[in-house]
Amino acid sequence: GLSRDARKPFYNKYGWNQGLNYFGNDSSNRYHSLQTKVEKRFSGSYSLMGHWTMQRASNYGWEYYNIDRSVDWGRNDFYATHVIVVSNLWELPFGRGKTYLTGASRAVDYLVGGWQINQISTWYSGLPFTPYYSNCGSDRDVGPCRPDVVGEILQPRSKDLWFQVSNFRLESNGDVSGPWKRPGVEQFGNVGRNPLTGPSFLGTDLSLFKNFTITERISGQFRAEAFNFFNKVNLNNPNNCVDCDPRYDGKIFGLRQGYQIQQRRFQFALKFTF
Repeated sequence: GLSRDARKPFYNKYGWNQGLNYFGNDSSNRYHSLQTKVEKRFSGSYSLMGHWTMQRASNYGWEYYNIDRSVDWGRNDFYATHVIVVSNLWELPFGRGKTYLTGASRAVDYLVGGWQINQISTWYSGLPFTPYYSNCGSDRDVGPCRPDVVGEILQPRSKDLWFQVSNFRLESNGDVSGPWKRPGVEQFGNVGRNPLTGPSFLGTDLSLFKNFTITERISGQFRAEAFNFFNKVNLNNPNNCVDCDPRYDGKIFGLRQGYQIQQRRFQFALKFTF
């Protein structure tokens, strides 16, 4: 029942414009991972390499840290649990010095020799996020805005509904809808930090190189490169409110952060070495 200022222990002494600020370089984080690498070089100028990282990164958030740091401990915002990268390179076996057409004329070698195909595919599992509810500012004015979880949170994992939301706005403290409950006044919800996971990411880049010799000292290379070759749409995390507006709650309206311009693109280049 006290105002925000009345709940500040040093307010009467220092006033609103002379409050105490906290600055600290005393946080910590934890990172554990299993990292694997597989590489195979085949005869015929073909090589394949794969990486898989399974990781767990946890840290403290900024909210409520200097009062009770455990309130905002959880998964790091930007770490995917699984990261898989597969790449390969294949020098086509045609032309001078290759398995087929090794005795080709200079003109034929210009057409069929020196070709190289490269590919790299990357898959990330989804990034974590934290649900919140609409009227948390009326319940408290410090710390994180999280509801109570009182049931199983279903994740349909569709862009039209990524996770189960409330059927109506949680207007009063103690209101329950689906798995969500509005906590009491001056209480933090029991949802931990970043318990839910958003959409995964998949991208494949493909390139075709043509290497050719002009003289003993001068050589050239033509490159045709395609980024996001399969034009995969990689979605961002959903709107994470559980009861704000049914038109938006739990739905996805954008592309993965940092990849908004990464729909399929082509790039061509010609390089000379001398």
